[in-house]
Amino acid sequence: MIRQILASSFKVLTLAIGIALANEGYAKQEEAHDSSLLSMSLAQLLDIEVTGPTRDEQTFRLAPAAVSVFTHTEIAAMGLSTLDQLVNFAPGYQSNRNGGSPIYAPYTSRARRISGSSSEILLLVDGQRINDPRTSGASNIVPQFPLANIERIEFIRGPGSALYGSNAMQGVINIVTLSNQNRASLEVGSFDHTALNFFNSQQVANIQIDSFLDIQQDGGDNYNIPSSASPDGTVATQDPKSRLSLNIKAQKNNTQLKLQHYTAEAEDFYLNGGIANGVNKHKSELSALEFVQTFRLDNSSSMLSANYTRSSTLRIQQLLPAGSMRDISTPSSDAPFTGGTKDNVYSEYELQWTNNWQINSANKLQFGASYRHIDSPELQVTTNYDIKAFIARDFPVTYYGKQTDGPPAQHASTRDILGVYLQHQTTVADKLHITLGARHDEFSNIGNRLSPRLALVYTPTDANTFKYLYAEAYRAPSEAELNLTDNPQFLGNPNLQPEVVTTSEIIWIFQCEKYSLTSGIFEHQFTNAIVQQSIGERTQQNFNMDQSPVRGAELELALQATPKLFVRANTTAIWDKPETSYREASRLASLMVSYQHQQWNANVSAYWHGETEMTANGDDSQRTQVDAFTLATGKVSRAINSQLNVYLKAYNVFDSDIATAPESSSLQQGIPNRGRNIQLGFTYHF
Repeated sequence: MIRQILASSFKVLTLAIGIALANEGYAKQEEAHDSSLLSMSLAQLLDIEVTGPTRDEQTFRLAPAAVSVFTHTEIAAMGLSTLDQLVNFAPGYQSNRNGGSPIYAPYTSRARRISGSSSEILLLVDGQRINDPRTSGASNIVPQFPLANIERIEFIRGPGSALYGSNAMQGVINIVTLSNQNRASLEVGSFDHTALNFFNSQQVANIQIDSFLDIQQDGGDNYNIPSSASPDGTVATQDPKSRLSLNIKAQKNNTQLKLQHYTAEAEDFYLNGGIANGVNKHKSELSALEFVQTFRLDNSSSMLSANYTRSSTLRIQQLLPAGSMRDISTPSSDAPFTGGTKDNVYSEYELQWTNNWQINSANKLQFGASYRHIDSPELQVTTNYDIKAFIARDFPVTYYGKQTDGPPAQHASTRDILGVYLQHQTTVADKLHITLGARHDEFSNIGNRLSPRLALVYTPTDANTFKYLYAEAYRAPSEAELNLTDNPQFLGNPNLQPEVVTTSEIIWIFQCEKYSLTSGIFEHQFTNAIVQQSIGERTQQNFNMDQSPVRGAELELALQATPKLFVRANTTAIWDKPETSYREASRLASLMVSYQHQQWNANVSAYWHGETEMTANGDDSQRTQVDAFTLATGKVSRAINSQLNVYLKAYNVFDSDIATAPESSSLQQGIPNRGRNIQLGFTYHF
């Protein structure tokens, strides 16, 4: 179905391009300029106002947080496609493929992670929390978020619970999507890749409607992976996948309705650490609907919002290969033993009230409240053989011939969360900016938590800014961590308590006409950390325990070398981190160089991850090294005329052989990443 849509779209877009060329003529080429190809500008970057750190507009320089911002202009020039690729260019952040699924690429902040769901980092899209209700963390398909729909993205490092509550423990990613766009893009390239995204903005009965659709599909790369079960010691596989993203915003005066929908599908490759071509399948969906009403007075504004989020995941994987059940099944079958989960719907409702009051020129007050309800139904296992009889060794085992309901893998549960917050911002003598705030959250069946914050931002001169940040944040255990049952890999622990982090940070920002330099040191101290521990052969369970702190430093540079040349670079060094974070690199670096000449733009971007470790011989106490790697991307763009832009981009330019640490302790080799991927694209403005 997706291929049919893409084929039809290609014909329509090709015809539109031909008409545009005929009408415009080449005489206007030298006057053409596509807004997506504008040169990078240091002045533009430093003047950006961010909203994530305070729920209020503030300049990057004065924001009471460690924050890095990327604009649509920068992202469009870099040649990246999805969020999991971009996070590697933000200080402290990293994203890696982990073997859970071809669409899994969880991200972390400052080298602290306990699971594959990125649950310590909160994702906001146009102010709406995008969570998977089952894991209470970022959905597994969120790393596939299309960058083409981003106007601005803020990577906030450090605690955010004083404003946002649970999950904003190690950071917040705040995405603002595009508006007022009318354009279509088409890409074709390696791995039988085809992609289409379409923007439309129009007025209908005084209602402003902004629509975005993104469809991508490819046949995947080819891999030869070591396997003891294969006669020649390797198994060939591939990682085909597809995704669909839809974003619609409708606004009339101060009333807004927003709809988001994401679907991702994958086959073959690794699924929960196992490979089975033709058997492994994974489909995840997440939808979110939000109604927002804003009230504005002379010196204050209020917002009431109601939103609903639902998610579902369907998984089928091979438990035993073909022929394994022949002699112990009835009727006798050579079919592989397959297991999975039904696509049950997990839902979350949220009511939110926020306020921003400008008391006077030196004082602001933000306050509000929210109520969330999470409904997590029983997670149902499906198998094609009687799995209960197989575990009990009650042979022969019944063969069903199709996926049939088996025992539950997670108990049904509900959760209510009530939160209130208050934040005061004041300015003293136009040089000292103080932010003081706190949030109180109460969870049904778990307890309550107070999360305070203090930020001092001092600007002694126009060139220098100093920040001292202190905050506490927490993460409540997810429904999966509490209620998983009868799972051979993970068991729930109903006695888990929220984990807490206390963070101190010092930042210095130096700005001049040609460059901006940001440096900082930080420390995260953990209390009641939720940590995965082995409780038997290949079985994991979470417990609250003491955990080592994270200590490190970050350095970020933005350089306007010439009016046409813009450079951005950063590096992160972690010298202390928890023992359980051995899969995360302690050294990170990235570089982006963009050059503009008339209608041409050339961009080279690369990031480097230092050495990591993975388990050896299925034993968490034994480790083996995973090599450091560099991944480079390049893009060249040309504005043909005022409506048409053509580009060529390559991901993993040098075709580097990259492996990353698997989440599963059963794997004895790193997870292979895709090789060079070259794509040709067209963007047409209408």
